[in-house]
Amino acid sequence: MQAEAQPAPKGRRILAWLVDATLAMLLSMFFVGCFGFFSPPETAGVMVPQLLGGLALGFAYFGYATPLFGNSLGKVLFGLRIVGDRRNGPTYWEWTSRVLVNAIWPVNGIVMLASDDGRHLGDRAAGTHVVLARPERSLWLAVVTAVVVVVAGFEAAVPAMKLGMINSSACKTTRAFLAEQRPGARVARFPELLRLVNDQALLDYRVGDEWVRVLLEREHGGIWHVVKAARIDEPGSGISISFGASSSDD
Repeated sequence: MQAEAQPAPKGRRILAWLVDATLAMLLSMFFVGCFGFFSPPETAGVMVPQLLGGLALGFAYFGYATPLFGNSLGKVLFGLRIVGDRRNGPTYWEWTSRVLVNAIWPVNGIVMLASDDGRHLGDRAAGTHVVLARPERSLWLAVVTAVVVVVAGFEAAVPAMKLGMINSSACKTTRAFLAEQRPGARVARFPELLRLVNDQALLDYRVGDEWVRVLLEREHGGIWHVVKAARIDEPGSGISISFGASSSDD
């Protein structure tokens, strides 16, 4: 490590880690949503590979952004960089050992906070040091920028998750039903709420100036049919999909 490199303040490291962990989650959500547009996750057989692909993408960013791109976005925002004990830095094998050890992040966090040089077990395994980049970045400017980046990430990821469902049979059946029941009324493209549990689905759609909640069931062969529809005052929000124990919603 170069003599002039100053060890990164522990507070900055924690903030950068939180930003990178959040971005890794948002990348996973974005992947699952975009993939779902072409292959809606209406069964466990479809949903599992989508989730695994999303997790793999998030892990790739969180673990390998630095060797692949030179730094992670969280560390860039907070003016940090990773250097190695040697001039050429750690090899990919050494970096992989850092990533694997970092999996025990609660222990790593405690070691990092308790150590004088701020190095956790992953740093020691790979021979790395997290240091301040030059020129030093303003902490408050970094915090504000990080908030903007994370909020923008959520604004992109949440619609992507909804995008992943508009081609699902449950959404298509619901929109066709509502269009037939209320001719001339505009049916929203995206549901505000979607809950899919096994062979039951609950969706909240805006139809004209009203909100309508629709309960569907899936027959053998994968065909959905509407069980009940009713006006509601306020819609729910979010997307949840699960396969396992059966449950029902009203």
